[in-house]
Amino acid sequence: MKFKLMLSLTVAFVAINAVAETKKIVGWSLEKSLDRLMNSSEFVKATEEASKASKSLTGASRLPNPELEIGYTDEFSVQTGTEGFDRNAIILSQRFPIADLFYGKKISKNKYQESLLNAEDLKLNLKFQFSNLYYELQYKQALLDLSSKELSLIKRGVSKKGQKIVRFQNSLDKGKLNLIESRVNIERMKIEEEIHELTAQIKTYLGLDETISFSVTQIAELPSANKLNPSSLENHPKVKQIDLKKKMLKMQISQQKLNRFGDIEISAFNQKEFVFNKPLDTRGALIKFTIPLWDWKNANIDSLKYNEIETNLKGVYLKKNLKSKQRIILEHYSHLLNIQNIISSSKVPKARRLMNKTIQSYSVGQVSILSLIDSYKEYIDSKKENLEVIFSGWKEIAEFEYYNGGKK
Repeated sequence: MKFKLMLSLTVAFVAINAVAETKKIVGWSLEKSLDRLMNSSEFVKATEEASKASKSLTGASRLPNPELEIGYTDEFSVQTGTEGFDRNAIILSQRFPIADLFYGKKISKNKYQESLLNAEDLKLNLKFQFSNLYYELQYKQALLDLSSKELSLIKRGVSKKGQKIVRFQNSLDKGKLNLIESRVNIERMKIEEEIHELTAQIKTYLGLDETISFSVTQIAELPSANKLNPSSLENHPKVKQIDLKKKMLKMQISQQKLNRFGDIEISAFNQKEFVFNKPLDTRGALIKFTIPLWDWKNANIDSLKYNEIETNLKGVYLKKNLKSKQRIILEHYSHLLNIQNIISSSKVPKARRLMNKTIQSYSVGQVSILSLIDSYKEYIDSKKENLEVIFSGWKEIAEFEYYNGGKK
């Protein structure tokens, strides 16, 4: 008999471990999900393709093709009394867009860097939004598990099989417990519906087929506030974008100043002229450029200078705003940790002890069904409150990572 009992316990232990291991394999961690998101997202791929296209512009030639002009005339035939057309001019011209040659390639490189920063910022936004979805799904799953525990507590008094009923329950007491059981079942249905919606959103983000099962890991306790370390704001994609824009504006101002002289065009020609009653070849060269007499105060330059001042102000505001957000989140997170510590170390254990004592008192007829129901409610509510604090804390962590440039 003892051997059979030990064998049953061993099989049960192995089965429990197997189930736990299966859940461990099936459950998608946040890190695994984010890795798939970054490697499969259509938005990220599209941005990377745009970056590649932008990079190709940095190697493009800034020098336009030369122009060749060939002219024919019957002027010489008229002068000599003959008929026909003779070639009278060949002109080879080359235009040099000086402003574009000096600054075009540098500006294109900066635009390429801008496209990379846009992709980095998009990834950061996607990570933030997805992390919030993931934490919410963890929270809803924890609420669903808690509702199962609540049902187990209620059925302890109404089940006729597998439970030891010490105290007789009249129809009124049973009716009250049945009403609570119905309420919990309705809440479970609502939570399950929310879980289905969140799962569908996450699958869409990850590009998973509907037939593929998806489950999250259990929501973890909040880490210490020391784990959240503010990094240099210079590493945030939005700050990098501002710094890059300021650099580009300086280049564009210099480009516009040089652009007032226009393009320089150099031409070489060979033409025939009728001299001393016969056509003679003459050669020469021309250079053409613009003299900036009337537009030395170019409106484009003033506009760019105004944009430069505005961008500097935006950069100062952005850094102060990011720093402020980091501090607020750290303060709020520390506050949540204190609340979680009070709930988990004091409120939940006290509610559990009260519930156990109330169950014992109810079983011997010392308290009414209302006291039993209240003790159940106190315990479940304390667990829910603890989950809400944990969920809020993980959302704060996701927001902190966003304002911290993707780093904890």
